[in-house]
Amino acid sequence: MTDDELLRKLEEIFELDAGTLRGDTQLADIERWDSITVIEFLAMVSENFEDVEISPKQIPKCRTAGDLIGLVRTSVRS
Repeated sequence: MTDDELLRKLEEIFELDAGTLRGDTQLADIERWDSITVIEFLAMVSENFEDVEISPKQIPKCRTAGDLIGLVRTSVRS
């Protein structure tokens, strides 16, 4: 899955219009960024990336949509 495809998945989770989310979008500026969307994000990762494991404790370090994508890219299980 490309980074753009991941952004589209995040738009679905955040209930945003297609093409509106960018890597530098601040999560704090997204109305639906809350504990429920964190769970939805973790579920999406689990469903789409069998070799990626993200701990919920890693999420608070993310400030932008790009940080979430980076987390997916760097959390590959050994």
